[in-house]
Amino acid sequence: MQQKEQEHVFIIKKMETEKFDKHNTAVGIIHIAIGSLIVIAAIALFVLLTIFNVQQDNLLVYNIVKGIVCGLLFLYGVIKLIGGIGVLNHRHWGRYMIIAVSVLGCLNVPFGTLFGVYSMWVLFQEQTLQLYPVKAEKK
Repeated sequence: MQQKEQEHVFIIKKMETEKFDKHNTAVGIIHIAIGSLIVIAAIALFVLLTIFNVQQDNLLVYNIVKGIVCGLLFLYGVIKLIGGIGVLNHRHWGRYMIIAVSVLGCLNVPFGTLFGVYSMWVLFQEQTLQLYPVKAEKK
């Protein structure tokens, strides 16, 4: 009787893990898509701001601000993109990257908050942690 109960518990845990594998995949795809859009937007913004320059007296400050803003936007998008790929491949570093950008994304109301909270909810679940391989201890 006790062996049957253990089998039922194992089956239920396996079903929950499979359910969270789908959530994990959704988080990865969402961050890859959003990261790609952010990278494209950063490049487009840089090109547009380069085409439509301001007057010559403010050119240095304008170019510095343009480079910083577009560079940070580009970096944020690349981190989301690479982190999403890592999450899809069940890599710990990808999980950490997505948690970090999800915290930052929560500042972007309403969609960043929605995706950030969902991503953190999925990635902090114990069933999701079971999807990531345990690192071998170094001797």
